[in-house]
This record gives sequence, C-alpha cells and structure tokens, in this order.
Amino acid sequence: APVPFALPPAPASASPLPVLATAQHASTSNPALADFNLPTHFPSPGIAPGTGRLYIWRETMRLIAKRPLTGYGMDTLVYAFPQNHLEKVAGLGDYSFYVTKPHNAFISYAYGAGIPALLSFMLLNIFAAVAFLRWFFALRKAREKPDLLIMCAFLGWAAYLVQAFVNDDLISTAPLWWTLFGVGAGLLAAAAPITHARSTHPATHPATQPATHPATRSNVYSSPTDA
Repeated sequence: APVPFALPPAPASASPLPVLATAQHASTSNPALADFNLPTHFPSPGIAPGTGRLYIWRETMRLIAKRPLTGYGMDTLVYAFPQNHLEKVAGLGDYSFYVTKPHNAFISYAYGAGIPALLSFMLLNIFAAVAFLRWFFALRKAREKPDLLIMCAFLGWAAYLVQAFVNDDLISTAPLWWTLFGVGAGLLAAAAPITHARSTHPATHPATQPATHPATRSNVYSSPTDA
C-alpha cells in the first residue's frame, strides 16, 4: 500500500525547490520510502460528475477487473479502494473522505460477489419484468383492469431498481424491496394463467366470472384429453 507522506508547509514567499529537495532526500534515505516517487503534478480539488460517483465507479471497476469471478466480499470496499490515490482530491474534493460503498447497487454486487452474481441478479429481475409486462398487456387485450395490489408491488420494485443505479443496498431498505418483489411475483404467478386464458378465450372466460370459480379453474387448467 502507498506510504502516506505529507510535505511540510512552506511560506508563500519561499521557493518550493528546498521543500521538494527535502522530500526527495527523505525518499532516498528512508528504506520505507524506497518506492516513493515524488509526484510532478498535483490535481486541483474538484468534484467528479454525480457528486463524485463517476470517480468512485471508475476506480471500483478497476478493482472488479482484477477479481471478476469471486469479488472481494460484500461491504469491503473501504479496505480495497485506493484511499491514498493522488487523483482522489480531483474526484471527491478532499483527501480525508473515505470511500466505503460504490453508490451503485449493481456495481456493489459485481465487486462483492463477482460478475456471475451480478448476472444472476439481473436475470432474476429481467424474468420478473417480462412476466409482469406479459400479464399487463394480456389484461389490456382482454380489456380488463389490472389488479391494484400487483401494480403497486411491481411499481415499487421498479422504482427501487431505478434508484439502485445511484445508491447502495441498505439494511433498512433492501428487505422492503425483496418483500415487494416476492409478494408481486407470487400474486403474478397466481394471476397470470387466468389472465392468459381470458385474453385468448374471452367467451369461455368472461370478465365477470371470478378467478377462483371452479368452472374458471377447470377451463384454465384443462388437459388435452378434455378437449
């Protein structure tokens, strides 16, 4: 890890050459600073786009490239992130700021558990989104109103995914999202077969017939031998 090294303050009227010479002498005489190279360019303080997020994402991506399959472990970014990086002041405005999270839930999965874990998480959400859209448009085709509970669950699920691009999973919010996801998926799994049957055979499955009616169930789940 880089060894912290602070230059002594110099008067405004003094030339920086003596200070630089002192630092160069210290780097050559101290074995602990044998690999220390005096920087020739000091970046100006500034904030990267996204209140510093783009800088954090870029450096975290470099860490992911070193361990793409297994990751580093969840919530360990504070130990692996280059906290002494020279460009840190240009991205975050202050060297004393410690980066503890990537401020992106998707990058967090890739960093903590590897790219395969990220792909699994994304596929899970893609399958849910496809099932929800098929259910919604099947209702539109049958000219029925969608179930309000399913709509609320999946809209909350989608809103969480949108903000996850600029925020992290937190212990106070992630359980709520997984609950919405599970409830919405369960209700959707129960409603999708009936909705599909009504959209393909509206005469057999009128909109006024309850979904739990035995006749509806027998029509929806009829076997080929019943035809």
